[in-house]
Amino acid sequence: MADKSVSFHIEPSKSARSSCKKCKEKIQKDVLRIAHSVSDGEKNFTSYHHVKCFNKPQKVSGTSIKGMSVADFVEEYIEDPHGIFDDEDKLAEIIADIESKPPKSEKSNVYANKIATYKRALEDMEDKD
Repeated sequence: MADKSVSFHIEPSKSARSSCKKCKEKIQKDVLRIAHSVSDGEKNFTSYHHVKCFNKPQKVSGTSIKGMSVADFVEEYIEDPHGIFDDEDKLAEIIADIESKPPKSEKSNVYANKIATYKRALEDMEDKD
């Protein structure tokens, strides 16, 4: 089997037919989207994300980029065939949108808090019986 090739690029959506891989909502025409493409030589697979829904991956083509900043990731890995990054304000907005998500550990705490709340509620219900 051939080696997998992974690439990312940013573009305005050509139509309103694609859906975001993360939130599952349609990406409207001319809205910026990030494409994540994987090719194994014979087949190409592309998934699209709203810029705000895109998460920087932990690895790219087997190389760990865990400690890399979002700005460095955007500069090094996201191709810009349409010159979107030429506008520094737009580039800063894109980086801020990608960075705006809480780390997974904070998301996990939300679920842990919900579970603790449910356990307390169950204990209270048992105490009333």
